[in-house]
Amino acid sequence: MTLHTTTPPSPSSSPSKIAILGAGPSGLLLSNLLTQSHIPHRIFDRLPSPATASKSTSGTLDLHEGTGLLALERAGLLEAFKGKARYDVPQRFADAKGGVKLIIGEGEVSERPEVDRRDLQGILLGGEGEGEGRVEWGRKVKVVKREDGKGEEEGGVVVEFEDGQTEGWFDLVVGADGSWSKARSFLTSVKPTYTGRYALTSTLSPSSPFFATATRLIGPGNSIAMGHGRIISGMELGSGAYYVWAGVPCPPEDDLPDFATLVQDPVKLKKQLIEQHFQGWADDVVGLLKEADGEWYAWPFYAMGEEGVNWTGRRGVTLVGDAAHLIPPNGEGVNSALYDSMLLAEQIVKHGVDHLDEAVVAYEAILKPRAKELIADTDMIELMYAQNAPDGFVKLFNDMMGGEQKE
Repeated sequence: MTLHTTTPPSPSSSPSKIAILGAGPSGLLLSNLLTQSHIPHRIFDRLPSPATASKSTSGTLDLHEGTGLLALERAGLLEAFKGKARYDVPQRFADAKGGVKLIIGEGEVSERPEVDRRDLQGILLGGEGEGEGRVEWGRKVKVVKREDGKGEEEGGVVVEFEDGQTEGWFDLVVGADGSWSKARSFLTSVKPTYTGRYALTSTLSPSSPFFATATRLIGPGNSIAMGHGRIISGMELGSGAYYVWAGVPCPPEDDLPDFATLVQDPVKLKKQLIEQHFQGWADDVVGLLKEADGEWYAWPFYAMGEEGVNWTGRRGVTLVGDAAHLIPPNGEGVNSALYDSMLLAEQIVKHGVDHLDEAVVAYEAILKPRAKELIADTDMIELMYAQNAPDGFVKLFNDMMGGEQKE
């Protein structure tokens, strides 16, 4: 199939009443569902190309029945997902000395299959590289605002970009633009707050001399060692490599190390990371970080409390995914994001493009209670970062399951 990039239509010639900001999972899923119902829309993303987006999209995701998997099914993408997903994904939970305390899903077909983040993006784009003509790449949003000279009840919404160009007006702008959503700023002044934790991530290739040790530690699936408020994790990727990451406490945002510089010097980064955070941990566990041979990335964890969801609805803008309810990584983020987009698409189709305001009101009435439940459900992640981890985590999990799992 020959692929090409189309020239974005001018605002005056575009029939689109809907704009989607962000070509992550939630934005692309919404785009797929609107396309399925022949609803014109435009989708803008700040990254310059799908290749750039793929490079920065690493790690794995587990999709859940009733949310993420249901959304893919509604979009007609479940079979494509199955072609990339892994269903034999046991999870091992260990202490800082490497002692395995809990194994989940060994020898079972998982109800929460895993997929590489970049593979999910490819599925949502429609295949290898496909979708370039649909997503308008390299469009970094500066501000979302009401049409000049128009009041709240009569004006459309305009999107202004960093290069000075504007698009619109639109009857509906959907913020699928993540943690620092520009669309969110149209609805509320609430900003994400730094949680005091950071993730540093890389990969370990099959050609590494350490790979056999990593395979023993992780196997197929995932392994998470935790203790003293810190985490070291390894996850099997579809390529056969391992994705490795460290979750560590870091000082207040103003005093953070210069991770942007450190990740360019892996030797210095690894030395500092291990010396400051993982003294006394098992050598093999720390070896996942020490022997990592891929590029390094740094990810600060941000979150918003319930106040971030309590926006007063305004005509023409709504939110999905992290833009709507930003929580620390706990396995629910991408699932809730996909589900949000499915719910919004359902309401748009139900009410029709001439009644988008009603569609948004109905959608947000469902979204906000769900979002508050997600924000409140932090027990698991806090226990994983507890000083006595994994003891409290294992106890809570076994209590939830009504009995002990394999140890």
